[in-house]
Amino acid sequence: MRAEQHPSADEIAAWVAGGASDAAVDRHVRDCVRCERQAAAWSTLRSSLAAWEMRLPEPRPLAPTQVPVRADSRVRQATAVVLAQISVVRRQVWAATAVVVGIGCLLLAVSDAAAGPLFALIAPVGAACGMAMIYGRDADPAYEISQACPVSMRTVLVARLLVVTGYDLAVGFLGTVLVVTVGAAGGLWSLMLAWLGPLLLLSAISVLLSVLYRPWLGIGVALLLWSLRVAALSPARPAVVAVPVNWIWTTTPTAVLTAVTVLAAAVFAVGRQEKLA
Repeated sequence: MRAEQHPSADEIAAWVAGGASDAAVDRHVRDCVRCERQAAAWSTLRSSLAAWEMRLPEPRPLAPTQVPVRADSRVRQATAVVLAQISVVRRQVWAATAVVVGIGCLLLAVSDAAAGPLFALIAPVGAACGMAMIYGRDADPAYEISQACPVSMRTVLVARLLVVTGYDLAVGFLGTVLVVTVGAAGGLWSLMLAWLGPLLLLSAISVLLSVLYRPWLGIGVALLLWSLRVAALSPARPAVVAVPVNWIWTTTPTAVLTAVTVLAAAVFAVGRQEKLA
């Protein structure tokens, strides 16, 4: 190295750290006032960093991979998931049951038909059509977002079933109270039993077909079963149609158990689709 040529900052830093192998750098730093000041600055910085490193606390141990979750926390999470579905479910789902039940009450008010049988015929079909639109790529506007969330689609479907079924039962109960109060429909409990079983079974079938295929198929089958029920009320009904349809339109433990089984099959099918995806 020539006398008039100063070493670079990297070379001076390496010399301060003790890693310089060039003897010319050592001689130049010792003879040059400017380079000696740079070396002193690098030495001060190195000492400050070493002192700061001595004061740093020891690193904390890694957190366990599985943190135990308290029972109350699970309840809060489940409640949050259920409540979140209220704003996600399409408006048509809420409107389907309310509109059909409202039309049924209006028809009872302006006609002389028997209030109880007519209301039991109308109430289940609106709920079943609404249930077909609670899940699926074609019916759920938030389907892609739901798939990206940490909550499984099976949990989402169960939460929506709870929300929408609770809503359908509440609307049906209010309609039943109105019909019993205004029309000659018999007792409250007997009229509720007239539509409760059909509502649950038709809704379960509609949801299962919506999950396995498309929402329009669930709606179509629900309307078909409703049409068969209307035909079964005719005096000229064939027995081959009347017997199975009357079983569907009756609230029995077997019908309710069948509805629960069909809903469980829909939830299971969603889990299978999620694993295959």
